[in-house]
Amino acid sequence: MGIAWPRVPTSGIGGTRTPLQRRLFAQVEAAARRAGHGAVLDAWGEDLDLMRPQEG
Repeated sequence: MGIAWPRVPTSGIGGTRTPLQRRLFAQVEAAARRAGHGAVLDAWGEDLDLMRPQEG
């Protein structure tokens, strides 16, 4: 059984990092870590911060 990802509109999602993209990545990151892929994500280094939701 796979992960049930929420359905979201993809129009308007391009090369820029939108708040929607960042929220979705937070969900993907959490699922990837639960699945044991934390080391892979951590290897992305500072690039990982570019994809995470921004505070404030």
